[in-house]
Amino acid sequence: MEERRKFVRCPALAEVTYTVLPSTTPQQTFSKDVSGGGSSLVTDRTLAPGTSLQVAMKLPSREQPVNFIGEVVWSQQYEIVDPNVRRKSVETGVRFSEIAPADQEAVEAFVFRHLRSII
Repeated sequence: MEERRKFVRCPALAEVTYTVLPSTTPQQTFSKDVSGGGSSLVTDRTLAPGTSLQVAMKLPSREQPVNFIGEVVWSQQYEIVDPNVRRKSVETGVRFSEIAPADQEAVEAFVFRHLRSII
């Protein structure tokens, strides 16, 4: 399978508040990873590609959350299995569609710092 990503992903467990637009009901969750082009979120249900989300993501070491409008690229169920628990969850890939330059820079700086720390 050919790799099509334009941005390097780094694991990032960050607090996230998202709203499926045009709804006004926010959902609390967390990210699994982040890149300069988007993020992978754990969502409460499978979301159709093209769905718009309003997202506020609290990156580690940054006081203000990164805010953006994102577009769902993919969404799929998976099962978490450990010795004590089996439960289903949904991972959703979200591409930045509207993000302020300062927030974009904060995401890219976070990814760069993370990659430098593991090299």
